[in-house]
Amino acid sequence: MHVKSRLTVLWSLIFFTFTGCGLLTDDFSVTSVRDSEDTNVSSDDLKLKNGSDSGVDSVNPDGSDSMTAIGADTSDSASGVSDSSSDSASGSDADSGTEDSEDTEDTEDTEDTEDTEDTEDTEDTTPACSSHAYTQCVSGNVYWFDSCNVQQEMATACDENMSCTDVSTTTAICECMPHWGGENCDQCVGNWDVESNCNSCTGDFDEEADCEACLPGFVKVTDTSCEQLVVYVDGSVTVPVPDGKSWTTAYRSLSLALQKAKGMAESYGRCDVYVADGTYYPDDNDRNASFVVAQGVRLYGSFAGGEASLDDRPLQSPVESYTTPSSILSGEIGSGLQTDNSVHVVRAGDNSIIDGFIISDGYADGDGLDAYGAGMIMESALVGIGNCVFENNHTGPGAAGADGSATDSNGRAGENAGGGGAIYAYDSQVDIRHTVFSENSTGNGGDGGQGIEDPDAASGGPVPNGGNGGDGGAIYMISSDVTLTTCELLKNITGDGGDGNSNTIVSGVGGNGGRGGGIYSLGISSLKMDDCYVASNRAGRGGAGASPLRSHTCPGAGVGGHGGGIAADGSESSIGIQNSRFYDNSSGTSDVSGDSTTVTCGLGTGGGGGAVYANSLAELSLYNVEFVANFTDNRNQSAGGDGGAVWSVNTNALSVIGGEFGANHTGEDDKCTGAGGAANIVGTGSQVVELWNVIFHGNKTGVKPTTNSFEPGTGMSGGALALTDVSINIVNCIFNLNQVYSGDDYAGTGASIFAMGDETSVDIANSTFFHNRVGAKVDSPALPANISVASGGIVSVVNSILWETVTEDGTGTGDEVSGASVSISHSCVTGGNNLNGNIAVDPEIGAGFSLSATSPCLNKGDNTALPLDVFDLNGNGALTDVLPYDYDGLSRIVGTTVDMGALEYR
Repeated sequence: MHVKSRLTVLWSLIFFTFTGCGLLTDDFSVTSVRDSEDTNVSSDDLKLKNGSDSGVDSVNPDGSDSMTAIGADTSDSASGVSDSSSDSASGSDADSGTEDSEDTEDTEDTEDTEDTEDTEDTEDTTPACSSHAYTQCVSGNVYWFDSCNVQQEMATACDENMSCTDVSTTTAICECMPHWGGENCDQCVGNWDVESNCNSCTGDFDEEADCEACLPGFVKVTDTSCEQLVVYVDGSVTVPVPDGKSWTTAYRSLSLALQKAKGMAESYGRCDVYVADGTYYPDDNDRNASFVVAQGVRLYGSFAGGEASLDDRPLQSPVESYTTPSSILSGEIGSGLQTDNSVHVVRAGDNSIIDGFIISDGYADGDGLDAYGAGMIMESALVGIGNCVFENNHTGPGAAGADGSATDSNGRAGENAGGGGAIYAYDSQVDIRHTVFSENSTGNGGDGGQGIEDPDAASGGPVPNGGNGGDGGAIYMISSDVTLTTCELLKNITGDGGDGNSNTIVSGVGGNGGRGGGIYSLGISSLKMDDCYVASNRAGRGGAGASPLRSHTCPGAGVGGHGGGIAADGSESSIGIQNSRFYDNSSGTSDVSGDSTTVTCGLGTGGGGGAVYANSLAELSLYNVEFVANFTDNRNQSAGGDGGAVWSVNTNALSVIGGEFGANHTGEDDKCTGAGGAANIVGTGSQVVELWNVIFHGNKTGVKPTTNSFEPGTGMSGGALALTDVSINIVNCIFNLNQVYSGDDYAGTGASIFAMGDETSVDIANSTFFHNRVGAKVDSPALPANISVASGGIVSVVNSILWETVTEDGTGTGDEVSGASVSISHSCVTGGNNLNGNIAVDPEIGAGFSLSATSPCLNKGDNTALPLDVFDLNGNGALTDVLPYDYDGLSRIVGTTVDMGALEYR
């Protein structure tokens, strides 16, 4: 897994808010000047309010607020005050520092002073400060200030729950403190709690949101109440009355918690269920009971208990950490036998999530949909699955056909088995992340019923064929869109086909093996995979046929299951896989028929596509995918299946960008073997195949039969690729150590590529073929070549290297290309010629298939023959540029002229 790409490719696959207090004004006093024998001013204090003259016209006849000065020079002053002082509106003593005129030694009679002017009309030019000019906050209360900015007495004492606020630079008020309101600021505003002096929220409101929003996991029901949207489950907690509102009062029963969550989700759109460590069962006795994750419910497992939030959960990805979830949803409700386990462990509703569980031991052996989805079943739903492990879930077998009767001697056909050992998805969208599917399976097809061995019995009626094995060992998807990201599918298998049966005259054919050991896709569906590992999955074998005792008719055995890893059928469906690895997957074998009295009859056909089988899809896209050691299994002396790794039949568009096909093969025995050790691609003439920057190495087809005769092209062909009626472009690819075997009278051919059909055209550009092996040359209708073209196929090779193809025993040299219509230019070919820019000398290929500094292939290609960058490998948005990269993802041209082969010398 975690495959590294050689290219940086921009390639997308077919695919959640004052009340103010009034100012209070107090009267204050201003004291008059002290009594004087010579003054006419009254000795009574002058009362001023709010800075007014209070009607004292004898002091200020003009009514002004400032008091008139007594005089600066006292010689002619009527007041006889020797010191010139002006009264301040602040109320300070006006006599301060003055003496009576009779006691002043330095003062002469004002009538005799010549230079003293009459001061009777002289006024003080310094204005007095007005009181109560403005208010400001001091120590949390409102205070007066005069116009000279001198603080005066308190204007207002702010009450409890109030604070002073400077509304402006001259105005202050008492207003309610935050969260307080009402006429006297004695009520909490909104959802604040009065018992806590408005310092905390009521109920389940969030203080960080100013009590306007509910806490996480709660929903706002009214303006003053929240409803919890998390239900807690812990099987180890014991309380008298559990309510699921906290870990300490958690439900012990997950089923009860899911019922409560369902009602809350119906009311508020969603509800989360947090589940602590432990094993939970749908029911103790009822096989038909399931954990129902209703619409809008999000089920999260593997909590230790006590976590405050989902983020605190200790769960890690089971794919990346190789640890399993600690919450288990188990269908093992019975005696320990598989047959009394839960039919479906989980039923997933629309807009639901299941995350952090092991889901195991389901056994779907009922009728209809109860024969599908032992681990989980869903219909017309949008479902998310994350951090889960699906293991040991199985569907049951198809029922055997009834035996014949006295009136109807023929047995009935066996039933087909159900599908989707772990998951069944119908008309759904499923997003699966960080999840492992391990050792899930489907059941076998039912055997055909036994006929009555009575030579006088009627021979008409049903035919006792075997039923087909169940499809989709882990996942069965029909008319659905499924995405898997960072997932693993390990050791999942599909069931075998049931055996056919017979009576004296009628014989039954064996059922077909189940398709898609890991995943089966049917109908208008889309399957997307990214960063996944698919290993050791198997498609079931075909069932045996049965020969009638009174006839030499040879019924065929069932066909082996297709697609050990993935199988898909659907004309409007698509598969897109990137950054993934398929290892040691296999398609099913086929069995032989039963014996008649004189002959052994009815060889079956092995399944095709050891890793991937694609039948009549709209598109199959593979980007940076590794296929290693996958095979078609034909170990029971039957005809081998096609496409050791991939078998594509009538798929409209197939593209393989980057990646590897290594050590894949078709089965090996003494019967007929399949074609295409790495891939067999069959079309109808309109299919276009693109192979860019892919390496094929060590792929092979199996051994030629020694006792049967077969037409050319049906076996031992295409060690790497077998092509029929398709158009294929091969760019920047490497073929190395691929092999076909030979038999007694039919030499293996097409060590790298075998192409046949009048609609087949193969265009090869800037690729390297090196040390591939063909069968020994014998007298046969096919030529043992590295690239073999038959039945009207066309091959064009440019800017490439085809070098040192040898026979399987290494003693001889095979042809590089054979066929009636072959065009080669600007290439290096063993045994070739020097025409059309070709050369026939050692290309000097070194480690990693790079050229040496002295290679004769340097700068010998044809720039004009380079293909266009139709996949936008450099990501510049232009699809009409010339190919920018070589196999290693580096510049395709170094210098002025392109080199021959897959890699540019640098």
